[in-house]
Amino acid sequence: MSSSRSPKTGPGSDVHECCSYGARSSWEGAEVAFHLDGAEHRFVESSWIAPGPAVVWIRLRVPVVADETPSGAQRAVAAADFANGVSFAIPSGQFLFLNGDLTVHLLEEPVGEWIALQAATHYGATGLAFSDTALFDRNGRIGRSNQSLLVERRVTSINP
Repeated sequence: MSSSRSPKTGPGSDVHECCSYGARSSWEGAEVAFHLDGAEHRFVESSWIAPGPAVVWIRLRVPVVADETPSGAQRAVAAADFANGVSFAIPSGQFLFLNGDLTVHLLEEPVGEWIALQAATHYGATGLAFSDTALFDRNGRIGRSNQSLLVERRVTSINP
């Protein structure tokens, strides 16, 4: 894929046709949570439960600030915060992932409601990791984001 073109499709009507929903059904019984209820996800590559790199279109379902339309930058930062969650590569039921920071670099104000992530998470041997993500809007590449992560084994494993 060219670094300046959008991943496989744009966020127009075809985003719903090309991509899996990553729906709440994969998290049956989960309580209300931002990743399930505050944002909508359309996976192009991978899914919520498949480990490894992912390509996903994301849009906010609720405003960042009540009664205000989110800016393109707010939409991009909110989407970028999902990078390590959509591209985990070790069993999420066995490990905790704390992202201590999020850095987002934008080339321009994103256009449209949908932001795409082309995300991968990389792990070290000492409990440190980072996500590395290319960001896209419907017109193409708009930026990059990175998260620093602290990874720790859970005391008790859970099902993801």
